[in-house]
Amino acid sequence: MRQVTAAACALALACGAGLAWADGPPETPPYRPPPAPAAQAAPLRPAPVQVAPAPAQAPVRAAPLQRQSAAPAPAAPAARAGQISLADGAVTLTVPAGFELLSPAEAQAYLQRAGAPAPRGDILGLVAPVGVATTSADFWGSVLAYEALGYVPPDNAAALTAPAFEGAVRTARTSAARGFERFETAPAFSPAGALSWAERTAPDGPATRNIRHEQRALGRGGVASLTSVVRANQLGQLVAAMPAFMQGLSFPAGQRYGDATASDRRAAVDLPGLVTGEQNVASAAAATGQGFVQTNAGGQAGGAGLQGLFPWIALGVIALAALGWFAMGRRDRAADSDDYDDEDEADERPAAQQASAQASVQASAPAPAPPPPPPAREQDPEPDSPPSTPA
Repeated sequence: MRQVTAAACALALACGAGLAWADGPPETPPYRPPPAPAAQAAPLRPAPVQVAPAPAQAPVRAAPLQRQSAAPAPAAPAARAGQISLADGAVTLTVPAGFELLSPAEAQAYLQRAGAPAPRGDILGLVAPVGVATTSADFWGSVLAYEALGYVPPDNAAALTAPAFEGAVRTARTSAARGFERFETAPAFSPAGALSWAERTAPDGPATRNIRHEQRALGRGGVASLTSVVRANQLGQLVAAMPAFMQGLSFPAGQRYGDATASDRRAAVDLPGLVTGEQNVASAAAATGQGFVQTNAGGQAGGAGLQGLFPWIALGVIALAALGWFAMGRRDRAADSDDYDDEDEADERPAAQQASAQASVQASAPAPAPPPPPPAREQDPEPDSPPSTPA
């Protein structure tokens, strides 16, 4: 079967070749050069899409950059006015018209900008003019503070006006590393409990706050203070406003300076110590023999802290010396009298008592030993017997 199929295929191929070569071999087409390449057409780009324009809007501007401090301070509380109770009711401030009480933080910042140390006690606020920025060069104010140190007696008030007191203040300021040139206003004390003074801390300058004004209101249990650091040309404004400040300071009923009693707690500082910052300045000076020397109208010198009391103290010393001398003399005389009495009693004893005493002494003594007996004597030979003769 395979052979038949192969023969049929060969026959078919032969017939096809015969028909193709019947008319002769096929003609070869003439050579034609390839056509030159046509220029490449530009690539087709899609037509742009038409977008409807957006409605016009206002231009957006970036917010300005704000400079941030490294440690932003907390917001200060709002200023207060009117009558304000402070220090747990220990003191009351009636803010004068045209002024306001700022926060204790504002008071601290005011002192730091002025390069001034803070007053003693707890800072309660800053009494400042209304509408004037605390950072302004024309600003001035008073730092209010209170210290519950007890009752400060007026005993050493005379030491405040002693000529040597300014030197004592200068020494105290030097020890505390504070500047002091002189008193701008001498210390003055009122029996009602008001103490004030002003000191120049540095030479004058164009913007130097070199005047430190101090005002103290004394109470039964503590001291309220108003401290102002101003330039020399601001001192007049401050002095004019200070009476209203002091009138606004008050203590509760029964706690005023005149209400003090002998049983109240005394402060460890006296009036001169409120100025110098040291304890019992006049008392310590008197104890060391370096008291403030002051001359009175009669030309007599005396201790400033003891002025008016010196004659009484001298009389007291003389009286104590006389009393001591009298007591010692009386004791010596009593001792001598006792000796004389003993001697008289010894002389006035009766003879019988003396004899009895001697007898008792003799009886108590041991009896003397009896004398020994005399030795025995040898017997002599009898005279009648003749002597023996040898045989």
